[in-house]
Amino acid sequence: MERRGDRAIGRVIQGLRRMYREANNYAFIDGSNLHLTYEHMDWEMNYAKLRKFLRKRHGVTVAYYFVGYRLKNSDIYQKLKKYGYILKHEIADNLDDYLIRQAKWDMDKYDKAVIISSDKHFAELISYLDSQDKLKLVLAPCNQGCSTKVRKAANTKIEFLSSYQKELQKSEG
Repeated sequence: MERRGDRAIGRVIQGLRRMYREANNYAFIDGSNLHLTYEHMDWEMNYAKLRKFLRKRHGVTVAYYFVGYRLKNSDIYQKLKKYGYILKHEIADNLDDYLIRQAKWDMDKYDKAVIISSDKHFAELISYLDSQDKLKLVLAPCNQGCSTKVRKAANTKIEFLSSYQKELQKSEG
């Protein structure tokens, strides 16, 4: 015969299992914004380290990398795939809309979204995800140049990848 205390312990254990299950968060990365920011800042992002950082620190299981397609960059695209990114190319110059559509299409598949961009075009998406309790964080490439619209939409859910430069940059040599 099951006692009341046993049922209570069972409920606590189930709650703990739910609480400590691995997160299933998705990252939506504005590849051009990320690359151009670091090119301007004169440091190189180590994309393998970034992928591990997203997985360990933010529970990112799927990392979409949105970038235009250029044949001359096919080697770079292969490396990004090897590191665990899912590349999304749009022939037309509408990568921002593609990222926004993908984040909305996949909402039922992920727990929370991590948006990597400082582009003002994503402010509405960021507000929407936050209103749906689907926004984990905005990781803007750096503080300088980050859109005020993005900052406002993210509220307190914003960090800057430049704060992790030592952890994420390519090693010399």
